[in-house]
This record gives sequence, structure tokens and C-alpha cells, in this order.
Amino acid sequence: TQTKEVEVERKRAMKIIITGRLGEPVKRGLTTVAVLESRGAPTLPMGLPPAPIRAVAFTVFIGPKHWETVETDPRAEFTFEGQCFYDAELPGIAVMVTGVKRRDERRR
Repeated sequence: TQTKEVEVERKRAMKIIITGRLGEPVKRGLTTVAVLESRGAPTLPMGLPPAPIRAVAFTVFIGPKHWETVETDPRAEFTFEGQCFYDAELPGIAVMVTGVKRRDERRR
């Protein structure tokens, strides 16, 4: 068998947008850290294989500016935008939050 190396472009960080409710927040200096966990498979467009059904943890790191938005109601649902990366010391995916919005619950 032949093994073909895949060239990976490393010029830009990966951007991610996640929506959910935070787990218990923990302050670490000026940063607040919390975990969101996805449970279940998302609805995907036709033609894509089904997504695996397993929980994925997202550890979010929230700076003081964005925490002001969250701390008014930390149990609400929020949309977090940020740069994601893999950290072997954390469960799942780490996200450095660069933007946050409270999800309008009336849209549901």
C-alpha cells in the first residue's frame, strides 16, 4: 500500500461557532473557563454521512470583556465564536472566545 502525506496549511487558526449552555464556570485569573457539551448528532445536509452520536466537550476560555455578557445570566443559552485548538490536557476541543451573544430564546 502507498501512503500519501497530506499537506496541511498552518497559516490560519481554526474558527468555530458553538451554541449552548455553560457548565459550572471557574475563574482563572482574568479568564473564566467553562465546558459546553454536545449530546447527539446534528442534522446534516443530504449527501453527507451521518455524524457519530457521542458527546464532545468544548472547553471555552472567556476573557473579562465577554464574560460581562455571560455573567448576567450564566444559565442562558449563548453563541460563542472563537479560535479552536486541540489540547491533550483537556477533554475535547479548547476554544478561545473572541465573541459571544445571548441566544434569543423567543426564536425557538
